[in-house]
Amino acid sequence: MESGVTDAFCSLPTKTSASYSTPWNNCTPPSCGSDLVASPNCECAHPFIGLFSFKAPSFSTVTNATIYDSLHNLLMLFFKNASLPVDSLSLSNPSRNLEDYLVLRLQVFPSGQQNFNRTGIIGVAFALSNQSFKPAKTDFNTYTFNAESYKFFSGNCALSQW
Repeated sequence: MESGVTDAFCSLPTKTSASYSTPWNNCTPPSCGSDLVASPNCECAHPFIGLFSFKAPSFSTVTNATIYDSLHNLLMLFFKNASLPVDSLSLSNPSRNLEDYLVLRLQVFPSGQQNFNRTGIIGVAFALSNQSFKPAKTDFNTYTFNAESYKFFSGNCALSQW
């Protein structure tokens, strides 16, 4: 190899991330036990969790909290208008993956109980995986949603696919 020449074009880009989490809604977070998580409304519950991957957002930074606040508000409005049993949600851990997609962790908390029932979780999961939720195209564009398994149902029944 010639002096001063590098193989930089052969190396993978590094993953970039920022510290962000949906803020608390004017409350003090409680200590939650037995796999329960404190919601932004300071209620202990079993959230539905997954990763949003936005393929072509119009912005390049992962450090602008205003962008995530906007997405949070759009999601809450969507769940409310769809009459889905969602009390609150949390977005956290924004990062850019190796494909340069924006990746965010989403936690969706059930309304009025610690767990989603079967109907509630199916509605939320379907809305996100079927892309019924349409974020502002000028900001976020297309996305995929990869859900974690949900095993905490009201009534002791579980769906292995969620």
